[in-house]
Amino acid sequence: MLQDYEPNNPLLIGTMLHNAVEVGIEKAEYKYFKNYPIINDYHIDEVIKVEAMSNKVRKILTDRKVAFEYKLNTSDFIGYIDCVEMLKDGTFALYDFKYSNNVSNYDKSAQIHLYKYFFEQQTGEKVSKLAYIMVPKLSTQRKFNDDAQAFRRDLKRELARKEAFIHRVTYSSNKVITWLLDLKRCMEATEYPKNETRLCYYCDYYDYCQKGIDFNVITKK
Repeated sequence: MLQDYEPNNPLLIGTMLHNAVEVGIEKAEYKYFKNYPIINDYHIDEVIKVEAMSNKVRKILTDRKVAFEYKLNTSDFIGYIDCVEMLKDGTFALYDFKYSNNVSNYDKSAQIHLYKYFFEQQTGEKVSKLAYIMVPKLSTQRKFNDDAQAFRRDLKRELARKEAFIHRVTYSSNKVITWLLDLKRCMEATEYPKNETRLCYYCDYYDYCQKGIDFNVITKK
């Protein structure tokens, strides 16, 4: 599939945010720019947004004993937890970063519940806290004829009013069970009807599935 070269590509922006929190904006910016053949003012605008918001996340994590990108590697599950914190009582807190304004969507997700279950299975340690670190996303985009300096001045003022925050989640074993049962059904499936959701936009086969555009799609003959 063709690469999405939009400056605000959600996957690339999300990755840049994670990298900025973990290793700093300079390295994150470098990795972000490497995805594009040409860099313009729109890319710089996205870096400004991520730099401001990643600093707010780093502020939240100041003086906490944390590890980033903790790998879960069990016989049943492989994944990476964005941030693991050791608490004073010897238990652990698990955090997942979300660069989004839709908090309610993540309350429905099984993701962080799975992290707790498999972290405890892998380590034998106790997880006492689950949370998302929500990072507000600014949809503000520069118009073609906007003055660059004026736009960025306004952008920075808007960013200054935004704050990252911790959104606590109550663990539910039912979410883990449901996820495992759904996985079992997927493995046993013999028919695959189309199931269109808002997540389709992020799929590599979006243009093929939704628009019928079939270039660069390998099919069996």
